Amino acid sequence: MREGRAVVVKVAPPGVEPVAHRDVLRQAGILKALARTPVPVPEVFWEDAARPPLFVMSRVDGECVEPLFDGVAPTSDMAER
Repeated sequence: MREGRAVVVKVAPPGVEPVAHRDVLRQAGILKALARTPVPVPEVFWEDAARPPLFVMSRVDGECVEPLFDGVAPTSDMAER
């Protein structure tokens, strides 16, 4: 918890290069850039470039769907979101 708020720690898998979908620091940068737009995203609190890299973000209720990696076909309601 951070100041009474739940947080999520996103960390690259140890022993695997943090590239592509495992590049968590790039993901943190994208979240911070999107925070300046109307798109609702978690707040990034902290980043650490050590091995393995990680960042800490606020926990946001909802669901996460990654169609390319979860084997889920995109649906019309995903596009509406």
